Amino acid sequence: MSRRQAAAVLTLLLPLGLALAAPALADTAADASSTAVILAPIDPSDCTLTVTQRVWPPLLLAGEDLDVAVRVEPFCPVIESYLHVVLVLPASSEVPAGDRRALRDQAQRLVDRILDRGPGCCGEVTQARVGIVTYDQVAREACQPTDDAEALRRCVDGVTRDRPGHDVGRGLQSGDRMLRRARADHPDAVEVLILVAGTENLADCARFGRTASSLKSRQVLVIGACAGDACDHACLRGLASSARYAYSRLDQAIRVFEPISCECLNIGLRLLALSQALPPGLRYVEGSASPPIDDAAPEAALGWTRSFVPKQGLTLSYRARPTGLGFQTFALTSTITFRDVRNRPGAAASEARFGVAVFDPRAMAP
Repeated sequence: MSRRQAAAVLTLLLPLGLALAAPALADTAADASSTAVILAPIDPSDCTLTVTQRVWPPLLLAGEDLDVAVRVEPFCPVIESYLHVVLVLPASSEVPAGDRRALRDQAQRLVDRILDRGPGCCGEVTQARVGIVTYDQVAREACQPTDDAEALRRCVDGVTRDRPGHDVGRGLQSGDRMLRRARADHPDAVEVLILVAGTENLADCARFGRTASSLKSRQVLVIGACAGDACDHACLRGLASSARYAYSRLDQAIRVFEPISCECLNIGLRLLALSQALPPGLRYVEGSASPPIDDAAPEAALGWTRSFVPKQGLTLSYRARPTGLGFQTFALTSTITFRDVRNRPGAAASEARFGVAVFDPRAMAP
């Protein structure tokens, strides 16, 4: 029996008194999207979250699934914010000279893009600073974080020098130290490290991967890019904050940074962790979550952890299957912890109640 046929059967049965078993079914379905926010008053973050939960459809045949979607939208008051970007660039003879010249031009365009922001960007005042680290067999702090475009251009020119060695680990560690010092002046700054590598096989990738992990644990956005065709793509993907922040050339990263002049990196939250408890009588459909949940085989709750949540919010979805028949009511409770752009913690909770009618078509057969 199709869902439409089951709906027709339900329409015939309701006048016979079964309406008592499914009170206001149509209204329940329409109101399945509910919004409720409880912001813990003791938390220092002044951001609020709107949590919208939607469950559909209100009528199922036995064995069919519900579609569940949870949308989280952050709202943070307008603040003066800071952006620190450190570029880690190879100045090594192991990178072909033509690739180094192209890298110089791409890095200069990227610096110009980061510093080119009009007043009142998105209603915010964002102060951008860029630092430059170059590396060969050693690392050199070419430019401390600054908004002096001419000084940065001179520092970027250093990538065309011809020195032996290509120690990515030293460059990454030097960039990490530079960001740590800059954080002392502005501890709530948004931090970005862009690592460019130029050889096909990066030795000891796992070793300096520990430095990348430390950066990411501090909510530093780590971007990886290749200096040319010879590149260890697998290593860079592992070092970057996620695969979408690993690029085959730096000019691709420039396109990602295009919105920076108007959207201030479009980061609403640095970190969001959401847990949704599964009520009795509702079973998660394995592998249905998008994006994937943290635990592939959850028992009582589904959990997601997401970094760099965009200002427009994000949607988490999955499928769930009722285990019983007849009209049932459920409550989905979401608990959320987060860190805002200024790295201050916050918490929120939301509950949505909904009803669903589940019918066994075999029980309706004449």
